[in-house]
Amino acid sequence: MSAVLMRRTMAGLLLLSGLLLCSLVPGGPVENRDFSALSPALLLAFNIVLTALGLGSFLLVAGVLRGQPGALRLSFWAGAAYLLVYGIDLLGWFPPTPSAMSEALLAVELAGLLVAMALLWVSVHGQEAGLRGRAAAPMPAAAVLALAVVAMMIVAFATVSALRGS
Repeated sequence: MSAVLMRRTMAGLLLLSGLLLCSLVPGGPVENRDFSALSPALLLAFNIVLTALGLGSFLLVAGVLRGQPGALRLSFWAGAAYLLVYGIDLLGWFPPTPSAMSEALLAVELAGLLVAMALLWVSVHGQEAGLRGRAAAPMPAAAVLALAVVAMMIVAFATVSALRGS
């Protein structure tokens, strides 16, 4: 696989992973389980991790396409995190809820699991192929602030929706 194709494939898998995860926000189109029995602190922590993973994946898309240093390694860890998140939910380990997983949720999580495995495979082979990056300019402060505000809004929405038993 050529370096350009490998970067584009990895970027596409990261984008797809982020979009699949976005569809699982409590109160959103797919996730409708009742999380009200979980503690607010646990839900908040879990939503912070998931939001960082999803938004981080979108940022990584640009980094991978630009060939930024560390983007391949971070893509591997993002794939591993997606695999862990979907795996623990599909195995019923976390989050425990009194409501069953819907067929739509199961389908999205199984798709997410497959995309995570593909992302891991491509990122490992990209590192083996010796893809190298180049330094990039840091994000402007206004963009970092905007991203932080968006992240806080997502976490707040997801946590409140989960506490209400969406």
